[in-house]
Amino acid sequence: MTASDTAAGLAAEQPAAPSQSSGVTRRAVLIGFAVFAILSLGNPQGLLNDADTLWHISVGQWILDHRAFPDKDLFSFTMAGQPWIAKEWLSQVILAVAAGVGGWTAVSLLTCVTVGASFGLLAWMLLRATGPVAAYLMLGGAYVLVLGHLLARPHVLAFPVMLVWFWGLSRASEDSRAPSLLLLPVMTVWANMHGAFTFGLTASAGFALDAVLRAAPEQRRGLALRWAAFIVAAFGFACLTPYGPQSLLMTRKIYGLGEALNFIIEWQPTNFRTEWPLGAVLMLYLLAALWFRVQLPPGRVLIVVGLSYMALQATRNLELFGFLTPIVVAGSLGLRPTGERRNFLPGVPDKALAAGMAAMAAVVVGVAALRHVAPPVGHQVTAALDHAVSAGYAQRPVFNDYGMGGEMIARRIPTFIDGRAELFGEAFVMDYVRTSLLSVKADPLAMLDRYKVEWTLLSPSAPMVHYLDQRPDWRRDYTDDVAVIHVRVKPPPG
Repeated sequence: MTASDTAAGLAAEQPAAPSQSSGVTRRAVLIGFAVFAILSLGNPQGLLNDADTLWHISVGQWILDHRAFPDKDLFSFTMAGQPWIAKEWLSQVILAVAAGVGGWTAVSLLTCVTVGASFGLLAWMLLRATGPVAAYLMLGGAYVLVLGHLLARPHVLAFPVMLVWFWGLSRASEDSRAPSLLLLPVMTVWANMHGAFTFGLTASAGFALDAVLRAAPEQRRGLALRWAAFIVAAFGFACLTPYGPQSLLMTRKIYGLGEALNFIIEWQPTNFRTEWPLGAVLMLYLLAALWFRVQLPPGRVLIVVGLSYMALQATRNLELFGFLTPIVVAGSLGLRPTGERRNFLPGVPDKALAAGMAAMAAVVVGVAALRHVAPPVGHQVTAALDHAVSAGYAQRPVFNDYGMGGEMIARRIPTFIDGRAELFGEAFVMDYVRTSLLSVKADPLAMLDRYKVEWTLLSPSAPMVHYLDQRPDWRRDYTDDVAVIHVRVKPPPG
């Protein structure tokens, strides 16, 4: 069963006319394949432009090797043994399997396939819900917003599941009925793949309000109760993870990092100067809404406002806005498809078209698989870590750059800090930031002394590199374009 078939079943719609349904499916497949081909043949290395991919793969490999799920920190020395869960374990295992089968090439190809399938699925949904012009414009807006966040990480692998969940809720509310129970296992899969499932649960209340307000007055009470029962069940299905309800609490823990979020790139507020696509798409959406006098029901207004706020609050939420806003608003545009305006590749039988598409897909996959793909050199500290290993101090306490923790975890070198910010907490992260920026006036190295740090692994541009160069108790031991290592000449105090 394809993703399109699953979404169609969840929507429980009246069947479309054969020519219309066939045309929509063809266009959706073509769009999905085009996105896949562009990514896989264009710049697949760009999908690996994130050091956190390494620790996600390492966690997945640990789960496969030990046939267990970690419930405490195993990868740092500063938080060793502290409670920690692999809340995205399913995506991490999938990434680890891909890496084991075909290395970085397979990881990038898996990401390309997932992204292509996601855009194909979104195209299928929008073309069924609204006119082609509106659908293509919203698809373009989604692509512009999501492009900068297409990385080999769990959130990308969860895109198709997220789309099916929102599509099912949207269609149910438009039809003034309770959602299909088939959506409940979709929530379970999403909860095991990525933490954004908590927004999916929250948004269900907006769709419930939309459904109830659309219904006849005498039906509202019963429909509200059915939606309430579904939402309660959805929370229960979201707890069907190796960690039970702990996964639900992780979103609160992440947002509890407070001030520390301002120093994590993906959690920084959106800046229209650097993230101009969001500003452009927002202005186009606002222009279209005012020009065509689009009226959204109250429940959907709340969801769109929530998506907009999240996108402005943190750059990592841009993909949620890009993918989900079109689904929320498409049905309210008053532009229902009226049938095939023209045939797609007229005269070409469906079997011949399918065979041709399969052949082209095979060629693209073959070419992509033969290419050498690796993370950008600027994200690799391989040579520096090789030196640390050969020099014999790799397993000793280190003070490392935040972005270098992923490769350290992959090399089984205990980190001082890494991309799992929720593990370290606001106080620790802020102490780390102040130390890194040399803004601790009393003693810039107090944190290093407290944790008995014996060597540092930092970017050449880090303020501490120059500071340590001036210290008689530290010695520069290694330098390249990516990393600098200092080692203590004297033992740490105490």
